[in-house]
Amino acid sequence: NQAGKTLSCTNFKDFEVNSDNDNEIDIIQNNQSTTALSLCKGDTYRLQYDTIPGATYIWSVNGVKQNLPDDQHYFDLINVTADDQATYELEVNYSSGICSKNGIAALTVLSLPPAIDSSLQQCDIDPSAYNDGVTAFNLNQAYQNITNNTPGLRLTFYESRTELNAEYPIANPTNYRNTASPFNQTIVVKVENPNTGCIAFTNLTLNVKSIPVVSNSASRYYQCDNDITDNVLEATFDLEAIKNASSISNTHLYGSIRDALAEENELNGDFTSTGATLYERSEANNNCEAIQEVQLIVNPLPEVTIENVLTLCLNNLPLRASAQPGFDRYNWYRLEGSNQIAIGNQQNVEINQAGNYRLELTTTYNQAGKTLSCTNFKDFEVNASTEAKLLRFDVSVTDNDGNNTVEVIVEGAGDYEYAINNIHGPYQDDNTFRNLAGGFIDVYVRDKNGCGVQMYEVAVLGYPKFFTPNGDGHNDYWKVKGLNKLSENEVSIFIFNRFGKLLKQLKSNELGWDGMFHNKPLPTDDYWFKIILSNGREIKGHFSLKR
Repeated sequence: NQAGKTLSCTNFKDFEVNSDNDNEIDIIQNNQSTTALSLCKGDTYRLQYDTIPGATYIWSVNGVKQNLPDDQHYFDLINVTADDQATYELEVNYSSGICSKNGIAALTVLSLPPAIDSSLQQCDIDPSAYNDGVTAFNLNQAYQNITNNTPGLRLTFYESRTELNAEYPIANPTNYRNTASPFNQTIVVKVENPNTGCIAFTNLTLNVKSIPVVSNSASRYYQCDNDITDNVLEATFDLEAIKNASSISNTHLYGSIRDALAEENELNGDFTSTGATLYERSEANNNCEAIQEVQLIVNPLPEVTIENVLTLCLNNLPLRASAQPGFDRYNWYRLEGSNQIAIGNQQNVEINQAGNYRLELTTTYNQAGKTLSCTNFKDFEVNASTEAKLLRFDVSVTDNDGNNTVEVIVEGAGDYEYAINNIHGPYQDDNTFRNLAGGFIDVYVRDKNGCGVQMYEVAVLGYPKFFTPNGDGHNDYWKVKGLNKLSENEVSIFIFNRFGKLLKQLKSNELGWDGMFHNKPLPTDDYWFKIILSNGREIKGHFSLKR
């Protein structure tokens, strides 16, 4: 107080307040959580804290203090149920006067997985020994019944409680054989929920049903080869149709007895095979009622061997086409655009016009009172052809010593080749023959498509360019070669001088002209000739007379 007024003198100092975190304790002690605890229904668990001399322990459940001894440092949860789901608390008070400590355990009780006593019935068709009461089971097939179709659970199978206690499970549950007890055996099943870790136990009874061995002839199904060109006898079978046609109900198809027993690798839909034995399993409520064999048989398609191209000889109609014997149906068609016109249904057919055709062959099979038809076809072409018709010969005579040429001109729808003097050839595509000696030759014109061979005779009238009538026996006469086959009436030969005067008329059978005119030798000079054949054709030329 200063003259009726207040004077305030102020100072400060900072300080720290520490909290005692050590008053929180872990009463669960499971190395997982300090406050949350999950137990499976039926579990037993002890909540506890350390034993501290002189301390008192107060246990509460959902805030309600429990009537327990003050020195009891634990709380037992025995065979817990959903009713035990609560918050458990412990307060520890120390005699030394230090702060008390508290622990909390929030308990959640988890449901056990469903574990229903179940049974499996298996057919005794194990190939190792039929109807001995021992067969192969796929124990996993009991999953739905045991778990009430609850997904995500894990099953472990044991032959007995002894093996269960020893943790010695069945090693191969998908192919387990009930050798411990033929026809009937009970095994133990552990059902575990991997998400919660909760485990339940149940029993599975294995029943073996004796069934007759069904002959493989009981069910046979046929199909035609898919593709004849791949050289593999393979067909596609509709398994759904096979199951619908089966003599047993509620069927499933498998590729082996083992799969049929284990109900693994079931076959469905379209099944492509070269031929196989399948196994048809009938069941009710997952219990085997019957297993029988199903034979899948692939029938070959007819092989159509007709040539790709046939020739229709217009000079020898009709064309008779033939298919190979041994088929049940024959169908011949002429193809016109997208249409096919039937022209025959026998092994052989007559064709009168060129075009595109189809041969269809069918083999039929009897399948359970029904007819299966395997059909194949081949398209082929028919081309028109004919023998050659001669138009003319173009003959070029150069001399009489083998340098003459003959060109053969023909017409026709065929494709022709040519030969001379021998019907068997050799033939050539070229219609011109060169380096021919004078005389008559036979020309053969053959249709490459097989429609025949025509023979024509042609005269190659060779003549010498000069002659020397000096009596030495060499070139003493001038003569046209190649006329020796002609009669006197078929040819005329005229010889002229340079002024056109006729000097000599020869016949084809004469020796030739000796260079004389009215019994007088003519001088060295050039002379002309004209040959007139029976068909009116004229051949002209000239030659020299040398003295």
